[in-house]
Amino acid sequence: MLDPSFQPQSGSDVVAFTIGVIALMQGLIWYRDRDAASPWFTMAYVLGTAMAAANDRLPLGDDAPNTVYLMAIYAMRACWAMGLVRYLGVPIRQRGAVVVALLWPAVLVLLVIAAGRAVGRLPALVPLLYMDAGFAALCVAAARREPGTGLTALAFGSLVGTAALLLAHFRGVTPLLIRHHYLWPSAIAFGILLLVVGQMRKSHESLRAQALAERMTNFYAALSDCNQAILRIREASALYDEICRISVDTGHALLACVYTRDGDLARRAASAGPAARVLAQVPDPLDLSGETARSSFTAQAMRTGKRVLSNDYQSEPRSTPWRAQAVAHGVRALAWLPLRRGGRVVGVLMLAADEVGFFDAPMVRLLDEMIDDISFALDTIDSEAARVESERQVLAGLERFSQLFNAAPVPAAIVSIPERRVVDVNAAMCARYELPREALIGQATGSFDYKIVAEDRERFYAQLERDGHVRNLVLRALDGKQASHLELINAETIEHLGARCHLVMSLDITDLRAIEETRAALAAARSASRAKTEFLSRMSHELRTPLNAVLGFTALLASESPGQLGSRQLAQLEHVRQAGWHLLTLINDVLDLSRIEAGQFVVEARALALLPLLDEAVQMTQPQAQAAAVTVHADYREQDRQEGDVAVCADPTRLRQVMLNLLSNAIKYNRDEGSIHLRVACAGNRVTIDVSDTGIGMTRDQLGHLFEPFNRLGRESGGVEGAGVGLALTRELLHLMHGDIEIDSEAGRGTRVYVTLPRAQVAPAPVAAAALRDIPVEAQPDIPAAPKGVVLYIEDNAVNTLLVEQLLSRWRDVQFVPAQDGATGIRLAGALHPDLVLLDMQLPDIDGVEVLRRLRSNQALRELPIVVLSATAMPEDIRQARRSGATDYWTKPLDFQRFLTDVARLLGSASVRAGQPDRVGPN
Repeated sequence: MLDPSFQPQSGSDVVAFTIGVIALMQGLIWYRDRDAASPWFTMAYVLGTAMAAANDRLPLGDDAPNTVYLMAIYAMRACWAMGLVRYLGVPIRQRGAVVVALLWPAVLVLLVIAAGRAVGRLPALVPLLYMDAGFAALCVAAARREPGTGLTALAFGSLVGTAALLLAHFRGVTPLLIRHHYLWPSAIAFGILLLVVGQMRKSHESLRAQALAERMTNFYAALSDCNQAILRIREASALYDEICRISVDTGHALLACVYTRDGDLARRAASAGPAARVLAQVPDPLDLSGETARSSFTAQAMRTGKRVLSNDYQSEPRSTPWRAQAVAHGVRALAWLPLRRGGRVVGVLMLAADEVGFFDAPMVRLLDEMIDDISFALDTIDSEAARVESERQVLAGLERFSQLFNAAPVPAAIVSIPERRVVDVNAAMCARYELPREALIGQATGSFDYKIVAEDRERFYAQLERDGHVRNLVLRALDGKQASHLELINAETIEHLGARCHLVMSLDITDLRAIEETRAALAAARSASRAKTEFLSRMSHELRTPLNAVLGFTALLASESPGQLGSRQLAQLEHVRQAGWHLLTLINDVLDLSRIEAGQFVVEARALALLPLLDEAVQMTQPQAQAAAVTVHADYREQDRQEGDVAVCADPTRLRQVMLNLLSNAIKYNRDEGSIHLRVACAGNRVTIDVSDTGIGMTRDQLGHLFEPFNRLGRESGGVEGAGVGLALTRELLHLMHGDIEIDSEAGRGTRVYVTLPRAQVAPAPVAAAALRDIPVEAQPDIPAAPKGVVLYIEDNAVNTLLVEQLLSRWRDVQFVPAQDGATGIRLAGALHPDLVLLDMQLPDIDGVEVLRRLRSNQALRELPIVVLSATAMPEDIRQARRSGATDYWTKPLDFQRFLTDVARLLGSASVRAGQPDRVGPN
């Protein structure tokens, strides 16, 4: 229990009066300003006044304090705590915690007293000292937030009581017995300072509000100037310069700078104030990908698109690289404000100030407004530029349209849809109507002499209304003479000079339709010709295959059974052989003619000596001439040749074919003991070959049908072989070699043929050996005797296989190996390593081209002679076989003696290779 003998000393009336005045002043402040802290301070000092007035009635004991006195001073301190947290602006959420932290020792003492326990003077005094220290700490913390408001002095005022106790202690006075050394000095000092600091804070706030108002006034002026600049300037760089200048001139920024983004670089686009000095150490452009720059405020604002503020830049950790520059030039606060263009961050406006905390909330709101205006201005600049560009493009488009419209080679008009009247026409339309432009504009479309048939015109408008356009619509039209025309119409709905119109273009296709019909007929004819050529090619293959057997076995019978057959049988064999070769010649001629007609025939014209080729042709036809008792005179050898030998530009093989055909006709249609004369004449750059005979001649009617294929001019029953395609083929061959043929004939007096060819101006090239393959059997060299080697024949036709086997059986040292399909042939070739492979192109399992490719892919068979034996004689098939690796290409039917000669030659070459050390021989 508390000691009732504890009695404080009696107080002074002056103290009570002083504290009461302070209470009154706090009450007036509460009444006038409705300050939230004043009620608590008023309550505290009212309680203090009461304590001072009752000073003599609160005696002190010897050992423990008076309980009422102690509770009163604790209550007074509690009111101070409640008022102080409001006076110093402690956040509402933290006030309860702060008050509890200040009062908990006093509450603990009170709980001890309530429990009936006695409390000594020193334990009762500790909560008061603790609370005074806490009050001082709160005031010091607030003084840092509000410099210049005297809150530091208030902190010292809260410690006056503590200082008085310490002073009394050092003077030897017992502090617990001297009320005046603790309660009253502390209360009076704290109350007076509270009133003084309040006035200082109000004065400071007034000055601050005045400065803020001045800043806001300056900023509003800057904002107004910025808006005027936005309305006035239409170029981004000029706008940046003006914004920076305004920001500095109106005093709300120490310096201003605009950075624009260029990829990973930030370029300084504009600046004002001492920017050149302040930013002298900052690179320009600033590489935002670098480690230092990447962590800068500029990079952060550009990257995130959010403003960045530093109201105490010199204390910022990230300002280290540029802090020295900021200190040297008094830069205390900085703001980085992102600029947007089309919703994308394109730059940053950097503003610097010389005052800590310069960029407060009101300022930031105005800066955001200014930045929004600048971004809007940039968008407006872009929109204006886009509008100007669009107008320019529209004008350019109208100009181009006008130029194209007037220059269009087909008649065109712009017609209003509602009235169906002409709005504009081009020059081609004026030419059609033979009227000036002014006479056509404004007229109804159905009022002209040249107009669309009414029914078709309505069909046109119906389709235009339904689809909005017309595509390639063919309409009937009548001109001024009522002549019928076909018009191809195209129309498109357009906006022209603000009115809904359609652009109509028409083309008279009357003649074009006739041309198209002609072209269609021509295309059909060409298609039929190609079909005929393909049919003849297939038929050629199918006919050559059995002919190969007929001619081959006929040759075998004639050569192997001369003593076993009588003269009559031998004559019959000769008839079979001649009929076979005649049929082959017919097939070749018909195929060549068809290929020429289909455009698939190619000649290789080059310079060649003419006289040796004529000599060959005369020599090759001598047997036929001798059999028919006709004399061939080579008059060209007896002519004067002062200019030297004659060279022509021609394909040697085809020219020989032409001459053989002409000489053969001259012999076949000559008379007994008749003659043929060959002459050559040169005139300028042309050479003429003259072939004249003393034969039966032709009538004028026959000459009119001379070059018609399969027309034998009524001589089908004359006993002379022929098919009527030779001369037609001859003329086509000469045309391909840029030559020509003329025939002069009279019935009963013979025929004269003139062949004209281009004269060669260079030294003639020798006739290649390949060009002599058509020389008859008599001109071929003798067959070499007894070749040896292995011949692999890949062929599915058993008759062809038997024929080749019997042809080669005359050579004892030649081993013949057949293969009926491609797979077997490839396997045998790899196992046997033959000296020669004969290959048919049409096999039952693998195409001949694939067989060639597989054989050539075998390293050991790369040099192996592979000869194609095929009934297909098309040039493309021959070229494909050679590209795939064929050594040669022989067409069926085979010439018996030439086949053996070529096989012997190839086997001889194989024998030479067999002697080489790197040859892979048979296993």
